[in-house]
Amino acid sequence: MKTARTLAASAVGASILLSGVAMASPAQAASSTKCHTTTKTFDLPSKPDLTVKATLCAKYNGKWGGYRHYQTWLHKVSWDGSWWNPGTRFDDLYFGTRAEHGHDHRSSGEVNDIRTEVNNKASGSKVFTSGPSGYGVTYVKTKKTNWTADGYAKFNANDGKGTRTWQLHGTAAVR
Repeated sequence: MKTARTLAASAVGASILLSGVAMASPAQAASSTKCHTTTKTFDLPSKPDLTVKATLCAKYNGKWGGYRHYQTWLHKVSWDGSWWNPGTRFDDLYFGTRAEHGHDHRSSGEVNDIRTEVNNKASGSKVFTSGPSGYGVTYVKTKKTNWTADGYAKFNANDGKGTRTWQLHGTAAVR
């Protein structure tokens, strides 16, 4: 009987110890990523409609040197349409991203241009890299928490209306 109580106490102690290991502080927590996809169907003049999906991502990379490190990027763009006699769907189609915290905005200053790919293929997709040399990636070093990715597409559908903006839906906040 005493052995059973000793084993039970040891098991409780071990589970408390293991729980303490599993409950890492935010500074030690693994990175987290949140993504969101926005869809838009373009009504193109004298051409079949085209549906475009754009996925934005935000990532918390951890805390070191007293600062939190985040990055945001355009992860993927895919499009689905019918083929038609060759012609230009878009005169312009490019995406920009930014990291946001309330009224604090940080932009990458670069854009992801996919006009050529969309004009040359009926359907397809393009994945953008999010690593240290990623194109159009916004990096943030801050003391603030809860950053999101937000973005936009600038497009000219060759319809006489000029260049317009499609606002993408932002991601949930990463801590």
